[in-house]
Amino acid sequence: MPTAIQYRERAAEAQARTEEILTRMESGEGPPSAEDNEALAAAMSDVAENERLADEADERARSVAESRARLEQARAQRRGPGRSMDRSIVNTFDGRPMPHSDPNNTRNGRHEYSLVRGMYHATMIARDPYYVADGLEGETHQELRAIKPTGARGFLLPWDAPLARKRAADTTTWAGTIQTSVMGTLIDLLRPKLPLARLGAKVLTGLDGPFTMPKKTSAPTAAWIAEGSSLTPGQAAVGNVAWTPKTVGASTEITRKLLISSSSNFDVQEMVEDDLTDAIAQQLDIAAINGSGTGAQPLGILQRGGTVNSIAMGTNGGPLTWKVLNQVVGKVEGANAPADKRGWLINPTTLAWMGGTPRETGQPKYLWDADNPNFPIAAYRAETTTNLPNNLTKGSGTNLSALIFGNWSELIFALFSGIDVVVNPYSLDLSGGIRITAFQDCDINLRYPEAFCFISDLTTV
Repeated sequence: MPTAIQYRERAAEAQARTEEILTRMESGEGPPSAEDNEALAAAMSDVAENERLADEADERARSVAESRARLEQARAQRRGPGRSMDRSIVNTFDGRPMPHSDPNNTRNGRHEYSLVRGMYHATMIARDPYYVADGLEGETHQELRAIKPTGARGFLLPWDAPLARKRAADTTTWAGTIQTSVMGTLIDLLRPKLPLARLGAKVLTGLDGPFTMPKKTSAPTAAWIAEGSSLTPGQAAVGNVAWTPKTVGASTEITRKLLISSSSNFDVQEMVEDDLTDAIAQQLDIAAINGSGTGAQPLGILQRGGTVNSIAMGTNGGPLTWKVLNQVVGKVEGANAPADKRGWLINPTTLAWMGGTPRETGQPKYLWDADNPNFPIAAYRAETTTNLPNNLTKGSGTNLSALIFGNWSELIFALFSGIDVVVNPYSLDLSGGIRITAFQDCDINLRYPEAFCFISDLTTV
């Protein structure tokens, strides 16, 4: 059934025909012909009829929206606060699969969720507040609205929705000639874009509200005792680390016609998916590394002061040496941090410095071991990102760089509900484009800050 917007567009077309006929009749000689009068009456009737249908569609949409709101409120009351870790995670609602992952709803995967169709719905919501999204995407949006901690601004997309990718067939005879679909999810696309996730940081999705994780703050004590003596009882202490929804927003731009007319085009879908995840990954990366912890920002590793190990290079900063690298490793080792996900995070400026700085003067080994690309710094993995600062100051030192070493599995990204997509169809009206802004409720925290060590005053010149 057409929407109110579509009826009003038809009414506008009929109004344009009416104006055209009137202009022709006014400019002609003699009285209007019977055909002109009939055409004018038909056009004016179309205007009135489509305006009436638009009003009815508005009323229907308003009624459906109010009914859905009441349904969501009732579901939320049945669910209760739902704040435990086990209850929060995973893609279920009231114990049922979400619409896009329910085999009965997707015909065992034959009916696929489309990110581009979701974007189209977001565009229509921006144009008509009473627009009701339909299909698999619309059903999933309604379910996500019910569990979103801060309320929806636009259209909600699930992180675990299947996404289409194309690749050449790998058969011997027809290699490179056949295009096949390769299914992944939006979260699969996000993880590789996060250097910290590549190092081992965990990304949790499908959360419905604040949660905590237990943290052992002290272990029970043991002691040698003489026969007949009493052992002083000891008890392990356990604390909690909390994750609370904060909102990050990121924008990208796309041509409106391209978005609406290309829902079946793999290339367009990949472009939209990449732009969306690139923007969010960039903001998550920055916050995890150097977030201020004030206002709406999570607290980044470099801003954690005494809770994270650190080494100072000097009053005005100082150069990185082989000895200092091993001191950093020693700090993390001394905190008894697990060794399975340890690694370095540096920026390209520091990489260039390390690649030209020998471990010891006159020796052919450098701080960055190019002969061991999998474990290039002190026998540990490493990732580079421009989001790690190289413009820090200390004393008279300027353009100082930072590095971080640690067990990255202790860093946890929590993504609550889905991606909230808001489309502004008017900001780029002169170029025919639209601005897409993605809002994500998330939090970033360290389960064991002691598992990290950073330096924030490295000279690299």
